[in-house]
Amino acid sequence: MKLCIYFAVHVILMIIESEAGIKSTWHECGCSWEPWRSWSSCTRSCGGGRRQRDREVRVYDKCGHFTDCATNDMGFDFSSCNNVCYNGGTYSIYSCSCRDGWYGSCCQNEIDCGDPGSIQHGQKHGTNYKYAQTVTYTCDKDFNVTHGSTKIKCLSSGYRGYWSDSKPTCTFVNTCQSNPCQNGGTCINGYERYDCQCPSGFSGVNCENDVQPPLVENCSKDKFVYSHLPITKISWPTPNFTDPLGNNVKVTSNYQQNEYDFPWGDFTVQYTALKPSNGLRTECTFNITVRPHQCKALNIPANGYKVCTGWKKDYGLFCLQYCAENYTVERQYDLRQWYVCGTRGQWTTPGFMPNCTDPSMIQNSQFSIPFGEGKVDIQDKFLTSFKSSKFKYFCERFPTECVPENVNVAFNI
Repeated sequence: MKLCIYFAVHVILMIIESEAGIKSTWHECGCSWEPWRSWSSCTRSCGGGRRQRDREVRVYDKCGHFTDCATNDMGFDFSSCNNVCYNGGTYSIYSCSCRDGWYGSCCQNEIDCGDPGSIQHGQKHGTNYKYAQTVTYTCDKDFNVTHGSTKIKCLSSGYRGYWSDSKPTCTFVNTCQSNPCQNGGTCINGYERYDCQCPSGFSGVNCENDVQPPLVENCSKDKFVYSHLPITKISWPTPNFTDPLGNNVKVTSNYQQNEYDFPWGDFTVQYTALKPSNGLRTECTFNITVRPHQCKALNIPANGYKVCTGWKKDYGLFCLQYCAENYTVERQYDLRQWYVCGTRGQWTTPGFMPNCTDPSMIQNSQFSIPFGEGKVDIQDKFLTSFKSSKFKYFCERFPTECVPENVNVAFNI
């Protein structure tokens, strides 16, 4: 019987000594475990908490310490508790992984984007501001969306909720309702504004400004008139000035009638129409040029010179013929003869200069040009003859132009 008891005791000791943390003095100190106490409260109500329990060891007085029987960790026990995740969350290693739209240690909080607010001149539709919910907006009549979106959705970033877009702005678009455009302007609606397309003759925000100048018809073109008379009557059509808007137009001119006796010269005719209602003016301006008839080109004689006045050629040409040294003209011609083209544009008889020929019949040698005589000498000689002729008035009338350098010399030698 003692052997059995001993054996039993020996077997028990072997089992005890095989537990981790049991000291080798366990048997010597007469160690034995007390029952485990109750579990403590869980550290968390959800989402995975921890709880613990402890126990004591019974020992002989000669040992007296827990550590004489076992290591301290043998007196404690731990376990997880409340491994619960709400709203479809998944538990794993003391934490919850939440579904979209939920957050918190136990997935107990739902993401809320909050009231996005109402809008002016429109309505908001929807009162659920939670994750994945939508709110829509509509604008009142005569208002259109210009910014933002008419449909927004609650989204999330981590624990924070936000709306997918800004709420819209409703802008008044029936801006032409009051018919603001004047004087036949066309109104075009815009966002809180309007634009007036104005008809011709008007401008301004509301086409209120008259910018139409007088219109002119039958304005004469420039006139160039040849006349052998020193005074010539010239007429022209009277221009017609009107205002398409029906306003009064006042017309003035530098000529009282539409005709005038013009001398030879250059003249400008000007009509000016003033519209007193807006101060705008329109002009009809044209030039009148009166000249004697043009002279046809006079030939240059062979072996001779054609020397002519070179000033105011529109009013007349005066020429002499000279022959080169040892040359003259046939007997029926006279080198002293002046070739004159007047306001009728016709040369005096014979209307051409004969060639210088027949050296054996030299006459009036004073009109021959010696070899080596230059252009300046010829110009001086011509001007001396001209001032002593019956045509000297052409020098007296234009003294500043009756100079040698204005004498034209052409030769064919």
